[in-house]
Amino acid sequence: MKNSVIKGLILLFLGLFILPLSSLLFIMQIKEDYQIILLIFVLFLMSILLVLTIFYIKRRVLAPISIVVKETMRISIGDLAAPIHYNKKDEIGQLISAFDSMRNELYVQQLEHQQFEVERKQFIDSISHDLKTPISSISAYIEALQDGIAQTKSEEKEYFRVIQNKIHLLNELSQQLSLSYQTSDSVSIQLERIYCHEWSQRFLDTVSMDCHTKGIKIETSLDHSSFQHNYMNVDIYQLERALQNILDNAYRYTKELLALSVAIQDDCFVVAIKNDGAEMKEESLEQIFQRFYTNNPQNAEGHLGLGLFIAKTLITAMKGKLEATLQKDVITFIVSIPISD
Repeated sequence: MKNSVIKGLILLFLGLFILPLSSLLFIMQIKEDYQIILLIFVLFLMSILLVLTIFYIKRRVLAPISIVVKETMRISIGDLAAPIHYNKKDEIGQLISAFDSMRNELYVQQLEHQQFEVERKQFIDSISHDLKTPISSISAYIEALQDGIAQTKSEEKEYFRVIQNKIHLLNELSQQLSLSYQTSDSVSIQLERIYCHEWSQRFLDTVSMDCHTKGIKIETSLDHSSFQHNYMNVDIYQLERALQNILDNAYRYTKELLALSVAIQDDCFVVAIKNDGAEMKEESLEQIFQRFYTNNPQNAEGHLGLGLFIAKTLITAMKGKLEATLQKDVITFIVSIPISD
């Protein structure tokens, strides 16, 4: 090792021991008149070597240790951002480099913890707001029924229908929360081999019926010519859940345009969902897949901003991709899943 501290110390200490020993042997062999002069000269050299040794130890040992002590004090109060600079590649340099690696790991963990705390606060705020609305509504309708406000059986049935819808909303929120901290590696996926064309036709029919029930106009397209005998390995329940999350988001913002198309492109099963009414900027597009992201945090519909996050988690778990593009106020979600042989 070129800059070894140990090597330098050994050379200096050898000089301090060998020089006086060899000098004494040499002085004993010369005339007595010159012995005092040589002794003074040797003592002078020894003093220089001693000063150099002290300077070397201070610069190459004590100074780096003082850096470590200073950085330790800084780290102990939670200041982990600044890296530790030390340019030597000797043994102490390796120690400081390892110490800096530890600091960097702690800094990464600190940032992750800070992000977790931000998400936790956002989660609590979202839950408090989004659960309060349906619970208050259920309570109000139950009190109304107890007070006999419903004059007819049809009114009473309508009240119960609203309560049932609110309970369904709470169940949906509960299911979303169960997936809110899952990752694509940890989410439970049961893959099965599915015939793409048959499933696509059934899915489009189901979505069309749902839109008709909701009073939403939708354009559907199935590119029959692109399909052959194509199969995909997916979890049908999780795939439909992911697509439904995307559609629910589209239902919420659509004004005039809602389109759904399915095709085989570049050895992938591709579903494209397009709708207008997107009120966001291009640079904010990637945020829509973040946990708890919502354009309207003061919504009264109980939306936690988890739908698109969960959709991307589920699709990624099935080796697929979920991407979004934006053109003016029209947003397009593209789901791509590799087809199998």
